[in-house]
Order: sequence, then structure tokens, then C-alpha cells
Amino acid sequence: MVNIVAQYQFTPYSVILLFATLIGMVVAWAAVRRRTTPGAGYLALMELAAAEWAFAIFFESAATTVPLKLLWSQIAYFGTATSACFYFLFALGVAQEATRLTRRAIIMLLAVPSLTIAIALTNEWHHWLWTTIDIQSPSNLAVYSHGPWFWVFLVYSYTMVLAGMVTLVRSTRQLPPFFRPQMLLILAGSLVTAAGNVIYVFNVNPLPGMDWTPISFALNGAILAWGIFRNQLFDLVPVARAQLIENMVDGVLVVNTQGRILDINPAALRLLGVGNQTLIGRQVDEILKVWPRLAHYSGEGLVLPVESRPGKGVSCYVDVRGSLLRDQWQRPSGYLFILRDITQRRQMEEELRQANVCLQHQLQENQLLQDKLQAEAIHDELTGVFNRRYLVELLALGLVRRGNQPFSLLMLDLDHLKVCNDAYGHQVGDRLLRQLSDLLSRNIRAGDALCRYGGDEFVIVLPNTSPQEAYQCAERWRAAVESMIWDLGGYKLRTTISMGVAGYPGMDGPNDTLLVAADQALYAAKASGRNRVVLWHPGIAHGSGNRTPIGVTGAPIVLSSGWRLSAD
Repeated sequence: MVNIVAQYQFTPYSVILLFATLIGMVVAWAAVRRRTTPGAGYLALMELAAAEWAFAIFFESAATTVPLKLLWSQIAYFGTATSACFYFLFALGVAQEATRLTRRAIIMLLAVPSLTIAIALTNEWHHWLWTTIDIQSPSNLAVYSHGPWFWVFLVYSYTMVLAGMVTLVRSTRQLPPFFRPQMLLILAGSLVTAAGNVIYVFNVNPLPGMDWTPISFALNGAILAWGIFRNQLFDLVPVARAQLIENMVDGVLVVNTQGRILDINPAALRLLGVGNQTLIGRQVDEILKVWPRLAHYSGEGLVLPVESRPGKGVSCYVDVRGSLLRDQWQRPSGYLFILRDITQRRQMEEELRQANVCLQHQLQENQLLQDKLQAEAIHDELTGVFNRRYLVELLALGLVRRGNQPFSLLMLDLDHLKVCNDAYGHQVGDRLLRQLSDLLSRNIRAGDALCRYGGDEFVIVLPNTSPQEAYQCAERWRAAVESMIWDLGGYKLRTTISMGVAGYPGMDGPNDTLLVAADQALYAAKASGRNRVVLWHPGIAHGSGNRTPIGVTGAPIVLSSGWRLSAD
């Protein structure tokens, strides 16, 4: 063990190489965590190759014998031979052009690195890669004389690096302004690596034999690590989005779980009313006051009123549709919001709402008018009670008579109304008719119906009332009217009424026949001297000439519940 350690002499250069190894491993680990991002997988392979290269050179630079230096140089070529190819594939991935490469094309790109590794491992047989190795004193660094294959491999490596840089430059021109510094950062790291290799290959070293390429890879890794951790380089999707996202009419806003804006397109800037400010990297709650609502977004549509300037009112309405973004381990990593201008739709909805309100108002007015017309169609204009039309329909439908239940009609007429009209005027007569209808309306049951039959004639429909009960009530009304003094606007008059009663049981026939019978009974009351009640009997119908009021004989009759009479 002591003999092995004695064969190595570690220097500050060795420490730098070890540091470069660690940086390469860290960057590779960060890229693996974001392997779903375009180019991240190839970046991880490139940094692993650079880390392996630097680690092998760490031992090669410390080795004190030619065989050990050759051994570690051969091991280093696993990373040396592949790093340039992986860089080119990384550039294609960032530019989102790697999908154009088939598996066969990738195998062909790796053919030269694979052949180079094989040549490095068998160099003692042919010396195509290294011809001689000279250890410098006192630095212990080795100067390698290169064979013909080295220059073939050098051309291949520089071609890969140059092609990758051209790809990045070309894609940079297609990017929106914010992404260009990130891409220029990658290019700067590439130039550092290329410069370190040129210094070593063409022997312009201040210290002959010192390989600056692993160190430049370390610097490139540090630059990329800064871009990844500080500027969240791989949280952004660079090139292809420019053609789609930048030109979308709808706004796109991407925010990470810490509330930092990762991406926003011009449409979103316009819809949110923030102009052309550079918002990427800023906290979203500095821009959007509604962020607390968006941060707890449930997936349903959210209408966001936006003011172009504070205090100037709402300039537009934005419909926000969001979704939660997850990483490869299904952990929440951010939010994607799609913003759509719905101002015109809201205006149309408001116009439609107002039109609907107007329509509902018009329908209500039409219904009120229809109800009024319907009420006027069945109510008497002068007195407000039901009219003759309603009475005819009521009797025709048979709604007031059910089975064998008793049923009566009462027809009444003001005595000598024509004399009142001639003496005091029709206005006094009309007022008398209204007061009489009010009196009768207050003294009938809820199921009864008072109808003005015509002129000064009224009909009262009395369901569930026998003719005898109807007669008793009619007599009470007649007496009340006879005793009243009617105040008719400057005239105080007395009047009487005549009444005819007909009903079931007591007669046969339909309801309209009952109306005829009540009219016959009323005629008999008027013909026999007025101010009386006549109960219909067959003699009236057959013209017996009996004009004497027909009363109720026998035992007293108990009136139906609900009857009342008041003269006030």
C-alpha cells in the first residue's frame, strides 16, 4: 500500500481537478432531476463524461511513472472521447431538434468516440493516439506526443462542438428576449471549454503538460450550475415555445410553487394590463393582487376583472383556466394558467341579461294585463262583482252542484230604480247599486257567488244550501235593505228589494232551468207588490196566477253555518 501511495505526487493542480469532478457530478445530478426538460438528459451525460475525465486526470497528473500516467490517460478517454458528442446532442435537445435524430444516427455519432476509446486502450500495439510520453520536472506533468488518430479525433470533436454552438446560436435568434441571456450563458460556457482545449492541444500552456480542458469543463459546469440554480434555466422551455406560445392569442402564465413567474407570453402581459415589463423571475403577488385566489385554484373557470390603470375602471375581463404541474415524482412543481379575453362575451352576456330582464318585465306586464282583462271579462264594471257571463259559465259547467247536495239560486231586483234615476239622476242610481252590491258581498260565504245579472238585477249562487235556507237568508236581506237609509252623496233614501228563490231539492232540471225558476219567482214577487221574497213552486211555472209569497211552513229551519247579515 505504501509503495502504491509513493507512486503519486498530488499538487494544487490535483485539487483543482478533484473540484472539477465534484462540480460535474453536481451539475449532472441537477440535470437528472430535470430530465424531462429538453436537453437535460444529454447535459447529464456530458457532465458525467467531464467528471470522469477530470477524475482520471486527477490521478494521471499525480502519477510519477509513465505506465501509471498512460493507464489513467486511457481511463480518461472514456470521458474525453464522448464529451464533445454529448455536447452536440445537448445543444440539439435545448433547441428541441434532438427528436429528429434516429437511434441509428445517434449510434453513428458515437462511432468515432467508441473507436477512439478502443484505440486508446490498445495504444501500446500501434501508437496511433500517443507516440511518446515525457514527464516534466519538477512539475511531474506529462507531455504527450500524438499519433495520427489523435488529429482525426480532434477534428471530430471540434466539429461536434462547433455544430453544437451553431445550433445554439441559430436557436437563440428565434427566442423571445428573456431567453437569450440564458442561451448566451450556455454559449459562454462552451467557449470556455473550447479555449481550454485549444490551450492544451496546441501547447500554448504556461505549464507544459497541464491539461486545461477538464478545468474549463469545471468552469462550464459552474456556469451551467449557476444558470440552473440561480436563474432556473431548466425550469424554462426555450426554443420551440417561441413559435407557438409567443404568438398565441390566449395568455400563458407559468408560476412555480414559490410564486415566482417562470414564463409569461405577450398575450398574458396585455391581458393582465402590465405592458411589456420583464416579469419572469419576479414574484407573482407583486403583479397580481388576485394571486391568493389563483394559488388555491380549484380548476373551475375564474373571471378576472383587469384595470388598465388604477382607478380607471375595468378595461377587460379575463377568463382564467389553471392546472397543477407535477414533476417526475408527481410532486407539485407549479401552476399553468391559460388566460382568455372574454370582454366581448361578457358584454354580450350583459346585453342578453338586460334583454332577458326587459323580456321578463314585459311578460309580467302582459300577465298583469291578461289577468286584468280576464278579471274584467268576468266582473261587472260598475259594481265589481261577477257579471252575467261568469254566472252562465258557472252554471253551464256545473261547478256549484255536486251530486245530491242542496243548491239554490237567489235573484233580486231593486224596486222602482227607474223612479230613482229619473228623480235624482243615474249617478245616484249607480251609487245605490254599488252600495247594495257591497252589502251583499259582505254577507255571503266564501263559496257563494254574487253576480250582476243586468240592470238592477243580481243573482246569488248558494251551493250546499236548501231552498228553505235560501228563503230565510233572503228574507233577512230584504228586511235589512228595507230598514236602511242609504247615503247617496247628498241624498238619503230608503228603498226595497224583491227576491225570488229556487233550488234543489224542490225542482228538477239543469242549472240553467233553475235560473229560469228563480226569475219566475222574482217576477211573482214584483207582481204581488214588491218588497218581498217568493220561493218558487210549480204553480208559478204553470201560470197558476198565485201571486202570494210562498213561505216556509212547519218546523223552524236551522240555517247553514257561515251566514251573517250586517247593515253597516
